[in-house]
Amino acid sequence: MAIAVATPTSYGWKVTGGTTVVTVTSNSVWVKAFVFIPATKNNAVVIQDKDSGSIYKITGFNYAAHAENHYFGEVGVNYNGIIVYTLSNASDELHIILA
Repeated sequence: MAIAVATPTSYGWKVTGGTTVVTVTSNSVWVKAFVFIPATKNNAVVIQDKDSGSIYKITGFNYAAHAENHYFGEVGVNYNGIIVYTLSNASDELHIILA
């Protein structure tokens, strides 16, 4: 299994490149949106709040290379650290957009 990589961007982070667990940040952040782009249909990503253990899952359903947008509003929602547990495929992409 390849190691997933969280790359800082101007909008937050891009996570790709592997299917292993990666800690994106240990800090408290406000997330405006998650955008998941699956490489093949039905792939999924699992995101966890580091402190509370709350899990958020996004599935690509029947579309490959189609962005699944989960928008939480301009203010966003608070995550006390972000851990990405699962990218189904090393070619999947998760974009984390900060408020």
